[in-house]
Amino acid sequence: MSALVITAKDLLLLVRDRRTAAMLLVLPLCFIGIIGLTTGKFPGLGGASPAFRVVVADAIDYAAIGAVGYEDPPDAPPSPDTLPSPVFPADEAAAERTRAQNTVVEVIEGLNENGGFRADTPEHWATIAQDELDSTLPEDPGAAARELVDRGAVQVAIIFGPTFPRRAYTIDAEALFDSDAGPLADGDLTALDIEVYSRDGGGPAGAIRAAASGLVRSRIGRLRMCRNPRASTFLPGVCDRLAAEGDAPPREAQMSEEPADGGVVSDVYDELVPGYTTMFVFFLVNLMARSFLYEQDLGTLRRLRTTPVRPTSILIGKTLPFYLISLLQTATLFLAGKLLFGMSWGPQPWLLLPIIVTCSAAATGLGLLVATLVKSESQVSAYATSTVILLAGISGCFMPRDWLPETVQTLSLATPHAWALIGYDQVLAVPQPNVGRVMECAAALTAFAAAFFLIGAWRFGKRAF
Repeated sequence: MSALVITAKDLLLLVRDRRTAAMLLVLPLCFIGIIGLTTGKFPGLGGASPAFRVVVADAIDYAAIGAVGYEDPPDAPPSPDTLPSPVFPADEAAAERTRAQNTVVEVIEGLNENGGFRADTPEHWATIAQDELDSTLPEDPGAAARELVDRGAVQVAIIFGPTFPRRAYTIDAEALFDSDAGPLADGDLTALDIEVYSRDGGGPAGAIRAAASGLVRSRIGRLRMCRNPRASTFLPGVCDRLAAEGDAPPREAQMSEEPADGGVVSDVYDELVPGYTTMFVFFLVNLMARSFLYEQDLGTLRRLRTTPVRPTSILIGKTLPFYLISLLQTATLFLAGKLLFGMSWGPQPWLLLPIIVTCSAAATGLGLLVATLVKSESQVSAYATSTVILLAGISGCFMPRDWLPETVQTLSLATPHAWALIGYDQVLAVPQPNVGRVMECAAALTAFAAAFFLIGAWRFGKRAF
């Protein structure tokens, strides 16, 4: 009962404190909105359609995927001393075909998200630009794409050739990631059997080639790394998504449309909202530390500890209000993300709950620990704030975790932020979320919360407030 009285008192003070609302709600919404504004994805500011028209043709030889010799370099001369690579099992070959098709779709979608291009398949462009075409297009996707360029319906064609999947897996890894030298230097994708075709070779072709090269390299890099079974440990979210792709039907590129009045909202907010929500959840550390210092200066904690109230009740009463505020903060930010920015809650929104609940618990536990370590306002500003920002940066709150170097991704698993982001990514970005993976992230966050709380409780008992 004593714990509930303390909780009610502190909760009332927190609700009345405008700094709490500014720190936990207004600031993250401002950050999310500003980043969306700078990327051109703020609602109402979508602007006109992309300037350059791009056709992306899929001429991949899907029948050859998984056949005899598929994993052998396509340009290597045959050797009587070397047997060709064996045939893939049927399910593995089907998964490879799906991932190859999804690669083409990812390039189309990636170019459209860039903001400077409007990309589509030859079939879709034939419908979109039918007034500019005086005859039907060839059936061959590559020929159709070149003809769309020759007729002026689009500026540039990107054509995935028959041997693209084989070349993607057999090209030298150093060449794949070296953009300054080697066969893929300066965005040249010929070594991957990808042709970038334009009438004059200039204009937007260079920019489109560079954008496509970045998308293709990133996609191939993930596919190749996740072929290593150990990669799932270091890149769990990435490899889980690729594994789910192989089990699902191939994606289909959506026909691009002229943006409606007021513009469109990108799924950039599916990355921004979870990242900044996780970061600002842990800003609770500052508020808790300042609250404990304030009550120390007033002598409230000293008087409480001289009463018959048990230390456990005091701790619960002092931490529970912040936990409830954290839950409210996260729920409000996710709701704002959906209503204001159009973010998705994934195919199974209920899976957000275990991550939200345990992430708030970890933030509250860390807040208690820090509150028992700092001894002045200046230490809160210097140490607590720096720690929160450092943990957010190394874990991937500022940018997608996929962009972090592999070593940093591994190191970040020592932070609760990383596990929260992995859990959110599994729920929001994976077509078929792995419930076991989500619960694993929730369990890791629970372990962080328990460790922080136990150490904080021990420090609270030792420290004379």
